[in-house]
Amino acid sequence: MTGSAFPYDNKTRAKRDERQVDMPLGARAAAQQRERATHRLAALGEMTGGIVHDFRNLLTVIGSGLRLAEKRAEEPESVRTYIAAARQGVDRGIELTSLVLAFAKHQELDIHAGNLNDFLRSFEPFLRYGAGPDVRVELELGSDIPDCLIDPALFDSAVLNLVMNARDAMPGGGEIRVTTERLVQTAPTPELPGPETYACVR
Repeated sequence: MTGSAFPYDNKTRAKRDERQVDMPLGARAAAQQRERATHRLAALGEMTGGIVHDFRNLLTVIGSGLRLAEKRAEEPESVRTYIAAARQGVDRGIELTSLVLAFAKHQELDIHAGNLNDFLRSFEPFLRYGAGPDVRVELELGSDIPDCLIDPALFDSAVLNLVMNARDAMPGGGEIRVTTERLVQTAPTPELPGPETYACVR
């Protein structure tokens, strides 16, 4: 293997390492949590337009259902249909606001077993918000994905960041495909430490 040589400033590295050693472990963890929260809120700010648009549509559905129910007050079957549509809008609004609050919430590391496909399905609306109106997001989810230990908030933030970076690389619009697959690694590589079965997101 051939390459180019570059000067290495060991003093800079030493100073950086010294600062890291001097910072108490608890303070370092708190700083990392604050940084993660800042990134989540910044991403949420970029998606505000799409979220507000969807929420306004939900309010329109609810309002229309209630108005039609009032007009057809003498028709019980019609009233039940309109009330059911309004209730679905309310449920969807609760789901949307819960998703926003969960994403923006400042929380500690929360690692537990789960399936990447399930996380991506529940987070798909946010991926669409992050992609913007000119970019379509498609999920291509493998059928044999193993469960893994994961922090949902960190995973969601990482995937959302990838989607938003891909969006920025396509100013003219396009399509982003998020895929999952089962990856069986038989030998160690720089990216993967050793023989193992992995759940892979691309």
